[in-house]
Amino acid sequence: MSSATLADATQDLAERHPSAIAVITDGEAVSFDKLNTLVWKAAARLRQTNSETAGFRFKDQFLHLVFVLGAFRCGAAHVSLFTGWPDRMGIDLAAQTGAGILFGDEAWEGGAINVVSLAALQGDADPADETLRQDAGDAPLLYVLGSGTTGKPRIICYDAANLAAMIGRDLNVRPIGFQERHYSLVRFEYFTGKRRTLGCLAAGGTVIFTENPVPATAIYDQLGADHLSMVVGQAEAILGKLSGNGPRFPKLKSLVVGSSPVSETLRQRLRDGLSPNLFIGYGTNEIGEATFASAETQMAHPGSLGFPAPGVEIKIAGADGAALPAGATGEIHLRAEGMFSSYLNDPEATNAAFAGGWYRPGDLGALSEDGALMFQGRVDDLMIRYGTNIYPREIEDVLEAIEGVKEAAAFPLTSKTEFQVPMAMVTLSGESRNRRALIAFRKMLPKLCKQRLGPKAPAHIWIIKSMPRNEAGKILKTELAVMAAKELRG
Repeated sequence: MSSATLADATQDLAERHPSAIAVITDGEAVSFDKLNTLVWKAAARLRQTNSETAGFRFKDQFLHLVFVLGAFRCGAAHVSLFTGWPDRMGIDLAAQTGAGILFGDEAWEGGAINVVSLAALQGDADPADETLRQDAGDAPLLYVLGSGTTGKPRIICYDAANLAAMIGRDLNVRPIGFQERHYSLVRFEYFTGKRRTLGCLAAGGTVIFTENPVPATAIYDQLGADHLSMVVGQAEAILGKLSGNGPRFPKLKSLVVGSSPVSETLRQRLRDGLSPNLFIGYGTNEIGEATFASAETQMAHPGSLGFPAPGVEIKIAGADGAALPAGATGEIHLRAEGMFSSYLNDPEATNAAFAGGWYRPGDLGALSEDGALMFQGRVDDLMIRYGTNIYPREIEDVLEAIEGVKEAAAFPLTSKTEFQVPMAMVTLSGESRNRRALIAFRKMLPKLCKQRLGPKAPAHIWIIKSMPRNEAGKILKTELAVMAAKELRG
């Protein structure tokens, strides 16, 4: 998939299959021909501003998509501002990326914004010719705010080649057929939702958007979704409302669940309760999906995140950067076409992220003899106690294997002697939350961990109602550590 395909997918499909459905948005079907016309009009509006970088703040995901494709069409860089985040964050992101003009579908107290509606855009005159089209080359086309699980989030820069390579890998492993329908529970303003939406369109598929809260079960039943994408918390919420036996989405061709580790227990629940065609993997915003694990791979390699996607190389490195043998835990290094260009205005962070051409996401892992990746947590999360390395995933795997435990998170607290003491918090499945079950769990969990982990067992385990997460669905272990410290202080 070339960079030209990324920018011109709607143009090509509009010419070859003008009546094919590109988007279904709240019940209305939009053809590729109509979408392409709107994209040209959005490109014209963007070009009229003479701004090199635009900021988009749309609640309407379809209108957001039109302007993103318009930006690709005319070679303008852009950044998506999150509608649900505090104004200050949006203001900072726009300022850091140099977004000289803002477009949105409603007024915003955070700054002057060009309010545009779908009706108004449709009423615009068609551009007279294709002089709006510009090739951005290797210049940044998209700025994305990192997930920010540790430290200050960085702004990632992508060019057309980066985006095209990522989307190509996604479609290579999880193909979307012509006019197959894809629904992402991750909104388009987030990079994962954006990447999968653009991939669906590039393949000639149909994207489903809904602006009002609609259960995924209703989308599947009423619109016949062929592919679903969601984060772990969303998958848990769907499972919690199910009744009956057998998978709820039996005809689904792919169910992608990500953003945080998917335990063996949850994988089985997803395959049994939602779809046997479950896909999980490992990736970062900087490189996209690096590994994929189909249901067959998951069962053949329990606990793994699958094998490298085509064109991706993985090395597990020791402290000296040299590759470690299979089974040894070290720092994950990645190399692939389509890695991000840089962190915006942060050469120090950009240089630190690379080592000899390898990207270092800051994660720990190990490879099986045949190359399947086992995730062990963040490098920053590694606990060293009395000279023993303790990986969070070791503890989490043990806890999540206990019947009744839904999710576990392990993290360190530093003792007065400066040793890192492992701690853990768990959530329980609904049937395990009555008073008697809670008392039993509080007594049982420490004993089982001690038996199975010995000196690596967590010193304290707390049962909580839910895990704190960021907007991308990742568990915020820093918040858990604060909670734990307060509990220990009494």
